[in-house]
Amino acid sequence: MLGNEHKIPGGCILLARTLLQSSIMGKPPLYTKLWLWMLLQARYKDHGHLKRGQFKTSIEMMRDAMTYYIGYRPMRPT
Repeated sequence: MLGNEHKIPGGCILLARTLLQSSIMGKPPLYTKLWLWMLLQARYKDHGHLKRGQFKTSIEMMRDAMTYYIGYRPMRPT
């Protein structure tokens, strides 16, 4: 067990190296970014009506999370 001095603020997730050979690597970058965002949003333990590994979202929340900027102009996926 790690002591508090070794904890990562906000927690962490593990990714398998086999991800490099998965089909998501052949998709456009937005797929990987959205998939990673979903992994990071998932509950790490049961809380309320959500079980470990679940999260609640909407299309609008995903579009907001995937928004990026080109200069000052926001680019928001449709």
